[in-house]
Amino acid sequence: MDAGNIWLIVAGVVVLLIAAVLEAYCEFGRQVAPKYRPEIFSTQTGVLFWIGWITLLIIACTMLFLAHPIAAFVAIMIFWLLLPLWLTPMIRKRMLPPWDVVQGELESQGCTKDNYLSGDWWRKKEKGKG
Repeated sequence: MDAGNIWLIVAGVVVLLIAAVLEAYCEFGRQVAPKYRPEIFSTQTGVLFWIGWITLLIIACTMLFLAHPIAAFVAIMIFWLLLPLWLTPMIRKRMLPPWDVVQGELESQGCTKDNYLSGDWWRKKEKGKG
């Protein structure tokens, strides 16, 4: 493998990580209740984030495919299977309100400061369920 392919792989991985962070942020914005939803998703910038992560994913996969086709396949598997397990908890921790703000609301549901980030109290309620 020559130096050009190595740099193509490195650049592709960096672009893939940026796409994964944007995707995790957008996915959080899609799932979160309006009360806790970041304001940015109510603007055109939120749409640009969605377009951005998809575009970056395509660019990263193209770069990796040009370097080595197996690298692109591995990158897609990592993007969909491993990165969400790593990024989703970090995004949730950064985007949800601190315990002091939601303590009164969540203590009645049995949540504590130690476990409130792992619950699903912040998600949208399904339309079919009360």
